[in-house]
Amino acid sequence: MWRRIGCIGLVVVVLAVAGAIIYKQATGGGGSAFRAGKQNKEEKGNFEAARIDDLKIVVEATGVTEPITDVDVKSEATGRITEFYVEEGNTVKVGDLICKLDQSNQLLAVQQREIAKERARLSYEEAKKATGKSRQSSLEAALASAQAGLDSAREAYDTALATVSRIEELHAKGYATDQELENARQAVASAKAT
Repeated sequence: MWRRIGCIGLVVVVLAVAGAIIYKQATGGGGSAFRAGKQNKEEKGNFEAARIDDLKIVVEATGVTEPITDVDVKSEATGRITEFYVEEGNTVKVGDLICKLDQSNQLLAVQQREIAKERARLSYEEAKKATGKSRQSSLEAALASAQAGLDSAREAYDTALATVSRIEELHAKGYATDQELENARQAVASAKAT
């Protein structure tokens, strides 16, 4: 299509130049020097011999190219990546494991819950052994400590349930990996045991 438009434009330009030359010769303006075989030095630089050539159209523009749609890929899971299972340009499918995150924070949280569980168990054992009025106050302190441990464990369990619920929703949409879902379920089991 552009080639056809270029050819039509070339024909129009050639016809216009030919028409202008004929008009000047007919009116006696500028063409008489050619007819008489005399050409002024001033007129020599204004004319060029007619020739057949390709028409070149150059268009220049400046600006910024912007995409129609921007897509940000984000993950709800945060942490340091320890292993990558794909490389840039690889094709991945829903459910493919892309990378593995450092789980030291989650493991530390589980260990803290286990320590709290052990402390609560020891406090309970001490409270069971306590007899008499002198031990009544230590029993009450142990009971309060055990209650605080229980409250902390319940809070951790509720948090773990909320986390696993969020991870299950993300997993259903394809935004969370099987490993993340399994880690969240293990955290719930650990918190429930505590």
